[in-house]
Amino acid sequence: MNVVIVDYGASNLFSLRAAFERLGSNVSIINKNFTGNPDLLVMPGVGSFGQAASSIEPIRKDIIDYINDGGTFLGICLGLHLMFDSSEEGSGRGLGLLHGNVKRIRFGKVPHMGWSETKLISESNLWDGLKETEYFYYAHSYMPEYSGKWIKAVAEYGEIIPAFIELDNIIGVQFHPEKSGNPGQKFLKNVLRMVKG
Repeated sequence: MNVVIVDYGASNLFSLRAAFERLGSNVSIINKNFTGNPDLLVMPGVGSFGQAASSIEPIRKDIIDYINDGGTFLGICLGLHLMFDSSEEGSGRGLGLLHGNVKRIRFGKVPHMGWSETKLISESNLWDGLKETEYFYYAHSYMPEYSGKWIKAVAEYGEIIPAFIELDNIIGVQFHPEKSGNPGQKFLKNVLRMVKG
């Protein structure tokens, strides 16, 4: 299984890379050039929207073409935000895979950081082996607007946070599976199993 992680200059990629390697994947990292033939393309989750959007601009079309050709894409935290059109966090354009805006958390202490209950609200094979309500690790100040039938799980932090999104070959999570212990590993294992078919 070839997993390619996009490095846009702000993420600490070690824990994410290690999580996939523990599951037996071959992991490579790209930045300004889209190389290799990934089974799974991962957009990781630390940094700011404007900086990340600018950084991925040289490979933006390659990423979109990969997804349109049926390649599986996983966006984590900021990587989830980049799936949308725009964000209140900064200028620049997202990938536009899902239409909508990313907004700042309006309630509660910002950033939302730590373990939060995450509840499945719509069936997904990517939740296999997990309880209907699981604890995952979060670290974010922004979130997608709540809309769309593609929302599979939510967390609550003064308001409802879309925690897990799935639409065909596009997957996005607001939590950090690589920092979420056993539930996070199970989720990533399910993603890899889906890619294998």
